[in-house]
Amino acid sequence: AVQILLTKESLDLNSDYSLSYLSMTNNGLWLSEAQGIQRMNVIGYDFDSGKINRWDISDAPIGIHESGFNPETLLLVYSDYQFAFDQDTEDGLKDTPVSLYVYDLNSGSKRLLVTSVKRHEFEPKWISDYEIEFNALDGSGRDQISIEWLL
Repeated sequence: AVQILLTKESLDLNSDYSLSYLSMTNNGLWLSEAQGIQRMNVIGYDFDSGKINRWDISDAPIGIHESGFNPETLLLVYSDYQFAFDQDTEDGLKDTPVSLYVYDLNSGSKRLLVTSVKRHEFEPKWISDYEIEFNALDGSGRDQISIEWLL
């Protein structure tokens, strides 16, 4: 068995960013670097080859909240929901539309999935390689959307 030590140096971590866990599969470990509440990079470590891949996602407004990662398809689902840290800001955002997107790490492209006309937390979650579950726009529970048409 080959033993590889993951270090800040081998992962080429930016000291200005925080590191967070995204996912682990039989084949690899997935981490992200964030600045504040925005994800800046995704880091994938392949257990078999020891190879480390990095994707710069700083051009997409993907937060550490309101997002989910699918390690099998290398897709991120996220919303552009703005977090409010006080009641005045919360009140000012109540009529702000919020959209749910899917972002492809390989192509760097994003696609719009659904938009809410008012402030809405989607809390997206992958339920299969091509299906996403999220809070229903009408508040009636959870809805699902298939993204096979995107691929």
